[in-house]
Amino acid sequence: MTGIPTVNNGIWGAAYYLLLLLIVAALAVHDVQYRRVPDLALAYFAPYVCLSLPVNYFTFGFQSFGIFLGDVLLGAFLGGITLLAAALATKGGIGGGDIKLTFLLGIVYGHCGILLILFIAAPSALLFGLIKRLFCGEKTIRLAFVPFILFGCVLTTLLKFM
Repeated sequence: MTGIPTVNNGIWGAAYYLLLLLIVAALAVHDVQYRRVPDLALAYFAPYVCLSLPVNYFTFGFQSFGIFLGDVLLGAFLGGITLLAAALATKGGIGGGDIKLTFLLGIVYGHCGILLILFIAAPSALLFGLIKRLFCGEKTIRLAFVPFILFGCVLTTLLKFM
């Protein structure tokens, strides 16, 4: 594989990522409504995430399966550990569902992708929180973080297929 997706593999990859974004969007709606990401939903999401292994490997054409697997494992680790560190630093400001979701998304997007998602999501949430605080006048603001993760996923996915 030369690294350039074929038409068939590109279509399957795009369909996979579209459904992935729809699932994350459903989780974002639930997070906004109930301020939590259900563990059962993440348990059902995990097999779909595992389907990303052959989709990504054959769509984006990695040279070596070992390098690809290392990227997947590093992405999962960085996705989970980054938000775990934020949760520990803020004493519960980030929920466990957010941590598990970014762990799973790290498997799909790899280490560069998950870091880009978090690099987009965190400043977006901060900016939104500051604007909400300015206009609502509340001292403490609780934000659902999954919608910002979704925003990062959408932009990262668009960059991935450009």
